[in-house]
Amino acid sequence: MTNYTSNLAHSPAQSAFGVTIARGPATIKDWVLFSSRERSPHMINEEGTLPDPPPLPVLEIDLSDPDVFRREAKIEGPSPMVLIIIRFRGAVVGQFEAPVEGGRIGWHAVQSVLGKLALAIWKQDAIRAAPVPQLSASVVVCTRDRRSDLERCLPTLEPFARAGHEILVVDNCPTTDETARLVAKYSGVRYVLEPRPGEGIARNRGLKEARGDIVAFTDDDAKADPNWLDSLLRNFEDPMVALVTGITLSNELKSKAQIWFERSYGFQRGFLRREFDLTNFEPLAAGVLGATVNVAIRKSVLPDTGLFDEALGPGTECQSGADHEFFYRVLSRGYRAVYDPAALVWHRHRREWTALQRALYGYGVGVFAWWTRALVYEGEFGVLRIAPWYFFHHHVRNLLRSLFKRPGCYPLDLAYAEFSGALAGPREYFRARRRLSSERSRIPRRMPVPPAQDAAAAQRSGLQ
Repeated sequence: MTNYTSNLAHSPAQSAFGVTIARGPATIKDWVLFSSRERSPHMINEEGTLPDPPPLPVLEIDLSDPDVFRREAKIEGPSPMVLIIIRFRGAVVGQFEAPVEGGRIGWHAVQSVLGKLALAIWKQDAIRAAPVPQLSASVVVCTRDRRSDLERCLPTLEPFARAGHEILVVDNCPTTDETARLVAKYSGVRYVLEPRPGEGIARNRGLKEARGDIVAFTDDDAKADPNWLDSLLRNFEDPMVALVTGITLSNELKSKAQIWFERSYGFQRGFLRREFDLTNFEPLAAGVLGATVNVAIRKSVLPDTGLFDEALGPGTECQSGADHEFFYRVLSRGYRAVYDPAALVWHRHRREWTALQRALYGYGVGVFAWWTRALVYEGEFGVLRIAPWYFFHHHVRNLLRSLFKRPGCYPLDLAYAEFSGALAGPREYFRARRRLSSERSRIPRRMPVPPAQDAAAAQRSGLQ
């Protein structure tokens, strides 16, 4: 089992495909070390190139099943390893790679690490014993011309509609009516058309349309676990909790791009629940909380925190950063955030290497774009200290390691993509703001919807 975070000096190691974490990074320095962790040694070879790895099958086991190790698990295909997702009474408590021996899993490797799961199992059991508060919820999925992804997502959300929660699909500037026709097949799902492009715009429309006390977001290329929504809601018993994120795992690891992303980046932030506030966390490191693929927001705090910045995120020049900038504002206003791995969604990572290159460029742009916003519009002068430090210790360091083909380095094209994105971040943020300002000057201030519907939406949201 490879340990990807042996250089995390301020917290016990968490393997990207490992099984334990005591706490995640709480400062910018910790987060840089976390995001610059050593890559899997069998991903980058001695020549500094990235060979095509065999597909990595994903298998789930539940330790509360007394027969889990008696069943024969056969793995088809040439892969020498399998990624095992470990549950206990349904909750995810760990994951790691196990060897495949003659098409069968070497269960001795699984049993050898079970002792490391004790803390995660104990904490998850204690959390599950807590009652789910009587709060209404709205689940929002923002999408644009991705019917096939949405077809896989919506069936996993139907149980929440049957439980009395609201499900919204925000169709963001579509080019066809395929999404509308698909949503019409689901009686418990409400369709909302948002004609202006941009993920931030779509998420804000979802927040305004939502009727629930809590608004949960997931993506159209994700699938929710049956206990996902209850696990998020359970954390809102504390009135100071304004934001809850959950764990996001990959349900498909077939291509080189998918395997590299999961091993080197990924969306999961460990297997132990954590609370964040100004006493224990630096808000400028908000990326450690997760992403909007798996998040819930207390709607009553929005008049204080504001909505998503529409100049950030996919569909804008900045390409990402809207979620982490919003998380930053929640924490900087004095609210509490929670990361709870009991709230699980499954995500399909990008399959193509070119799409991964674009994503890494976008991540580089997004971080420095939202830090620019924090500096200029929030008066967060800590950015002047943190941004240069992060740029040199993460981006420059990774690029140099790739140029000199150091063991465990990034592939050079990905290191350069992220590096160049970081350089472009401040410029792209101001470009996005200028474009939005120009667009707003050409359209009515309020959405051109029927008056009765507009008044009802405003009354529900309390934001207009």
